Amino acid sequence: MRIRSIKPEFWRSEDISSIRVEDRLLFIGLWSYVDDNGVGVDRDALIAADLFADDLSRDPRETLARVSGGLQRLSEAGRIIRYTVGSKNFIAIHNWGKHQRIDKPNKARYPEPTSENAEIRETLARVSREFPETLAPGTGEQGNRGTGEQIKNTCSSNDEPGS
Repeated sequence: MRIRSIKPEFWRSEDISSIRVEDRLLFIGLWSYVDDNGVGVDRDALIAADLFADDLSRDPRETLARVSGGLQRLSEAGRIIRYTVGSKNFIAIHNWGKHQRIDKPNKARYPEPTSENAEIRETLARVSREFPETLAPGTGEQGNRGTGEQIKNTCSSNDEPGS
């Protein structure tokens, strides 16, 4: 874990204010979790243990669910990039240089999402390898509410009676 700074403009950013308050806390916590290049291991249990140790000891199931859901929402919002290199999962903070200025960065501990053999795990945001400065606005979770139910009902109505 590292000491990081939060710029005052973070709190007034429209991009950040569109994220749930609990996910903002997770996002800021990730800044301490990742290395000086903005990259860390993408494992819910490790992230929960580093950022929310007391919560994890009190209610492990709820804490892991919150971290898992929060990481998914941050990914969908384009705040983090989740990717795989070989068989290992990694997480990178999108626009890391905007959030942190590292005067004397340590050597990278993990491969970056732009590495030749990195495979971006699909999200609703579908981050490109170029990582543009401004991401297109998305509908996120809200735009897909009920989709699974509609598909389920459609499949059920086409089934033969008694099958």
